[in-house]
Amino acid sequence: MLIFQRSFSLVLYSIYEILYTNPMCLATPIQIKEIDKGLATVSHGGKDFKVSLQLTPEAKIGDWLLAHGEIAISILPEKEALDILALIKQAETTH
Repeated sequence: MLIFQRSFSLVLYSIYEILYTNPMCLATPIQIKEIDKGLATVSHGGKDFKVSLQLTPEAKIGDWLLAHGEIAISILPEKEALDILALIKQAETTH
């Protein structure tokens, strides 16, 4: 159990470092609301965005994507997407 707690703490710290001290962008899970001509409409931070589905043409409405910039880079299982979002939220509230 101690190994798990230590690993989990390292993951949270790493997420914190990425979010607040690293100039790199963090690819975050987003859910598809609409699809039109190879572009998915997604919502992040209360705003709608368009992301390209060129790398994930099999994506459909309701799927969770991992997107970086304006490009969807992979499709995530819903549980994995929600787990990642929970970790990001926990990292934000922890520090």
